[in-house]
Amino acid sequence: DILSFKFPSLNIEEAANGREGRQKITQFRPQFIFMDIQLPEEDGFKLACRLKAENPSIIVVIFTSYDLEEYQTAAFQAGINHVIPKNLWSGQGILALVEELFISARNDHLEPPKKVTAVIQDPAKNLSKKKTQDPQK
Repeated sequence: DILSFKFPSLNIEEAANGREGRQKITQFRPQFIFMDIQLPEEDGFKLACRLKAENPSIIVVIFTSYDLEEYQTAAFQAGINHVIPKNLWSGQGILALVEELFISARNDHLEPPKKVTAVIQDPAKNLSKKKTQDPQK
């Protein structure tokens, strides 16, 4: 697993749709969530907003094909931590983002994250692939 290899202390859960994602997030209580905005059975944006409202300390990263400034502004106003255009994300980018979170926690003398949940629509794009890949392929 790409994240597990680099960060062996992380517990990673994955979900293929919004319903399963909600269940795993409730059960697993992650500190860091990667979420596709277009999810089967759930609007990913609304789910992300609800998660942030219920637990503001959760770090939520959403992947989207919408690159309108208004959309990104709405996401940030809702407390979404990162909005990443789908055509720009890569496995290396995810690793860098998680590493940044670890460094930030260490600098702030906080406990580093131990739980990550990925709620993604396309299993080919999942975070547990051993090699990095272009999500557009």
